[in-house]
Amino acid sequence: MEYHGNLFPYAEAKRILFDEKFFPSTKSYIINYDNLFGKALIKTLDPKKVLAYSKTNPQSALYAHSIKVDLSGTNFEISYRTTSYAIKSKALGSFNIDNILAVFGCLCSLGFEEQSIARILSSLDPVPGRMEHITKPGSASVIVDFAHNPDGVDKVLDSLKKMCTGRLFCVFGCPGGTDNSYRRHMSEAVQNYADVIIVTSSNPYQEDPQAIVHDVHRWFTNHPNIHSIVDRKDAILYAIETASPKDIIAILGKGVQDHIIFSHKKIPHNDIHFVKSIFNPNSGLATKREFS
Repeated sequence: MEYHGNLFPYAEAKRILFDEKFFPSTKSYIINYDNLFGKALIKTLDPKKVLAYSKTNPQSALYAHSIKVDLSGTNFEISYRTTSYAIKSKALGSFNIDNILAVFGCLCSLGFEEQSIARILSSLDPVPGRMEHITKPGSASVIVDFAHNPDGVDKVLDSLKKMCTGRLFCVFGCPGGTDNSYRRHMSEAVQNYADVIIVTSSNPYQEDPQAIVHDVHRWFTNHPNIHSIVDRKDAILYAIETASPKDIIAILGKGVQDHIIFSHKKIPHNDIHFVKSIFNPNSGLATKREFS
């Protein structure tokens, strides 16, 4: 997305992958029926080669139903042909159902046995830094995710909002070098879901971190609970100290990245390690402060 600029050139580039002029030997097209691009793409392809997947259309070749998503994982069933296959995934978020459906469809088209696919998908560990859940008894649940563009932020926060029984906190920032459109859409995505918003630093690069935070803050409209805390560690600590056990804290934008990058230096920082160091001060995972 960063390379293409927006969804339109991105979609056109992706469409080439499904063009038989370029890939005449393609045997199957595994396509998400639930988005507009997928629906439009299906109409242009040989229906005998299309294996569509969906959470909304029972007529799709692969249909996810009986869905239960919470902070312990994602449980659902996949109907394929005349049989349903139970999936009990450790991956959080309803958007991960789409990923699992796509993998299931790919492996089916390659000839693997369906029950074995379901068993293996249920056994997989989530990708580090993607909806990574960190907990401590008596504290809010913390979710660390790499989401760093408006679409990714929207998907993560939408999923978390549906799981949250308290308040949803969001700690996020925008990197240096991004334009007003990017920062406005990031702010809009966060504002649509978060009850408590904490704007902080991401990778400032050549820009002044304080100026970036101020610029992001100005795009919010009529939100009652916004905080600007430039130091990322201070922002995370504030969220954890302020949140209640029923709340969820989403820390977005860096995932497993282990540095914050400034114009003249890189400061060691890892969101996951820092949260664990707060929950367990003896873990040895803490790193020095950004602006010390």
